Amino acid sequence: MEYTISECNGRQFVYEEVRSAPLSGLRWRLQLTSLAFLAFDFSAVAISYLLASIIYSSSIFASIRHRIVWDSTYFVQLGFGMAILLLFFFGMLGLYRRGASILNVQEDVLILKGLALNSMAALTISFLVQDHFPRIALILAMILAVPLVMIGRGFFRRLCSWFLSAGVGSRPVVIYGAGDTGRQLADRLLRNPQLGLMPIGFIDDNISKLGDWVAFGPAGRRKLPLFGGGEEMLETMQEKNSLHLFIAMPKMNSERLHEIQITCAAAGITSYYVPLFLAGSLRRFSLSFVGDIPLVSERTAEQSFPSLISKRLFDIVISTFLLLTTSWVMLLVAIAIKWKSKGPVIFRQQRIGHNGKPFSIYKFRTMDVGAPAYAAKPTPGSSNITGLGRFLRKTSIDELPQLLNVLKGEMSLVGPRPDMPQVVAEYNPVQRERLMAIPGMTGLWQVSRDRSSPIHENIDYDLFYLYNRSILLDIVILARTAFCFFNGH
Repeated sequence: MEYTISECNGRQFVYEEVRSAPLSGLRWRLQLTSLAFLAFDFSAVAISYLLASIIYSSSIFASIRHRIVWDSTYFVQLGFGMAILLLFFFGMLGLYRRGASILNVQEDVLILKGLALNSMAALTISFLVQDHFPRIALILAMILAVPLVMIGRGFFRRLCSWFLSAGVGSRPVVIYGAGDTGRQLADRLLRNPQLGLMPIGFIDDNISKLGDWVAFGPAGRRKLPLFGGGEEMLETMQEKNSLHLFIAMPKMNSERLHEIQITCAAAGITSYYVPLFLAGSLRRFSLSFVGDIPLVSERTAEQSFPSLISKRLFDIVISTFLLLTTSWVMLLVAIAIKWKSKGPVIFRQQRIGHNGKPFSIYKFRTMDVGAPAYAAKPTPGSSNITGLGRFLRKTSIDELPQLLNVLKGEMSLVGPRPDMPQVVAEYNPVQRERLMAIPGMTGLWQVSRDRSSPIHENIDYDLFYLYNRSILLDIVILARTAFCFFNGH
């Protein structure tokens, strides 16, 4: 028996591999996808070196170019070599394997790691043969490579998602289990159409407790039909022309699981299953192998002391830089608030921070002085919001004073958004896990499409960050925040 790991949004699924024509077709599509990513990555690095060569050959660098023997042909040839080397680094980091994390942020982190390794190799070459490969030109190429690789991969992801969302090349999937685990799985698959696996409905052993439709996702906005009971599994799979079954019933006994696997294998159906732990605990476990024996280990959300120190230093340096560069904007906003309405410039509100510790969060005041401080989130057209306040909220400029919270150590640049005390009081045990991280000005939820719904209804974004925190992940999220800001989101 051969096992394979597939990852979706930080959750790992194990499936028994069935060597059938349908699975071979899926593998062939995945191989084509990997080849396309190879082509985009190679082209992006080669183009970055070509553009760097053109810029360095221009009049901008004429004063320093005479010091060395500059031949753009050699430099472009180096670019092709570095592009091939980058493919090796990306392959070593697993960027050409299947799988997807929330918003593909883990992939972006690995991209930054691969580009850093590639840059170190290029700089090493420049020290060895400095006369032919000037470091300034190399630095230009490295800088250009980052956005070009990101844009190329982002474009291909969107292209794949568009085709797969339209049903082109996607495989219909039936989920066995309409409970919490099955619903979360359906939500993850629909959020990641690039996997090529499209859920079309559920089957369950307890259909008497369920209706004809199963609601899932944030606020239950998504729905899929319930096809029937487990005894009708094979007939349902054949009727719906599906060759992929996801078993998402944590309480299913091993005999029943094995029976389903045998039935699927005999019918040429690939069966996946979620490891049999409590649904809410899945994120705490990781899967590894010793030979062909799968092993499960418990993950921890605790950060090492060096990681905590590096994150704090990162927060201090970046927040200080942002305070200095935006101080003139903050001064103009303060003057405008005082001019437009009576009352304080800064609005203070109690929020719950790291490990449940309360603190006062700072914002530019965007509402009338008499507005309730702890009311539900007002709509953009609320009468309590001032005219200037609508602009500040839309552009998120009202949150700039939170840089002071970051300097004080009450907040971080990146982390779960802090909630109000009355909301935290209603948290369930899973939602309380988000308090293990220092709250942030921005995070995965803020750069997602679900940012319009309540924070605690999208707990997976915060829990994914909690169990995957790193400086590189913070950089990726900050970059995406800047992108959203400049795109008016």
